[in-house]
Amino acid sequence: MTDALAMWREVAAGFDQRMANVGVDDWTAPTCCPEWTVSQLVAHAIGSQRFVPKALGASGDIDAEDDDLVEVWKTVRAAADQALGAPGAMDRVVTLPFGEMPAREGLGFPTGDLLVHTWDLARAIGADDRLDAEACTVAYSNLVPIDGHIRGPGFFGPKLEPVSDADAQDRLLAFVGRRV
Repeated sequence: MTDALAMWREVAAGFDQRMANVGVDDWTAPTCCPEWTVSQLVAHAIGSQRFVPKALGASGDIDAEDDDLVEVWKTVRAAADQALGAPGAMDRVVTLPFGEMPAREGLGFPTGDLLVHTWDLARAIGADDRLDAEACTVAYSNLVPIDGHIRGPGFFGPKLEPVSDADAQDRLLAFVGRRV
């Protein structure tokens, strides 16, 4: 089984790469998420990364707010990494919108959310939209059990049927309602 924290760090690094490509004029560009601009998508993605660290008791930098979303992302990512990487943190039981569970399990949703929104961001700004195949496989397996909780406004859209020879990325994206 892939280490949850290592996977989150890898996915966060992929989001970093796309954030580095956001141009000044891109922040108001539309995304594939109805009614969300790049700015709104990034703000949402940042917010999702606060769930588990806050459940672990993180405060301060994890709550960073500013108009400069690149700086907010860097600050929140560093604070999340510190909270998640603390000794024993992944084994602590946390209360999340999906119930109580060890933090390592709870990190599955924010990791998958960030992975999908990395693709959304890349598409919106014309950057590389290829995602790590292992991360896609893990995210898919983490999202399937909470399927009923992740549909609707503010979450993911209806599932789509992937093509028969879909790779891990396209299966994940179809599951969360993205047309590729």
